[in-house]
Amino acid sequence: MNKEKKYRDLIFQIIKLYRKARKVKFNNQKISRGRSHSVSSIVEDLFAKFLVENIKCDKIFIDQPISIDGLSNTSYPDLLITKGNIIIGTCDLKMDMGWNRDGIYDLCNKSFDLVKKIRSKNCKIRSGTDKSIINFKISGKCFHNIIIISGENNNKVKLEKQRKESLKFSPLVNVFVLTSGKHLNTYNIKDRKLLDMINIDINEFNRLLETFTLL
Repeated sequence: MNKEKKYRDLIFQIIKLYRKARKVKFNNQKISRGRSHSVSSIVEDLFAKFLVENIKCDKIFIDQPISIDGLSNTSYPDLLITKGNIIIGTCDLKMDMGWNRDGIYDLCNKSFDLVKKIRSKNCKIRSGTDKSIINFKISGKCFHNIIIISGENNNKVKLEKQRKESLKFSPLVNVFVLTSGKHLNTYNIKDRKLLDMINIDINEFNRLLETFTLL
């Protein structure tokens, strides 16, 4: 399967997750939802699957709290990517930035300060399945990726300005906006037709995967 088809399949799966989230979990004609279920946690699982199939890593931990030596606050990245006992990178996933239209620069700035502090430090996590403690070392080249699934639900000029401003934080912190044109949660358009109306940024996907090859 070529890269472009992989990216397209991922976006189509997210479209279907949005559609499914509008429905109640238990069929009964007397109940319906006004607001959809949140899809963000399911997309975290889906995106972790996409990454493990397309990068070299040993394991990805999802929504995993990390206790880091020398830091009083626990860190909570959406995705924690490891090779052996080394943490090589972390990711945060945003479905879009409609909730915080001016927030990309601040997200980058806070993440930049944190990555500088945690590089080369020892840390530990507690397994979500059996609560056992697992020890890790954070790579001296560890990075943080902020992945925005859709650039819609935002002012395009403002978004592009923030993307350019975020470049000053690279390679410690990187921002990726994967789609534009139509939001993946657009109503009243059939799944396949909506997919065709979404601009999937192949270069952004490629650039994202490339960050994991630079270590």
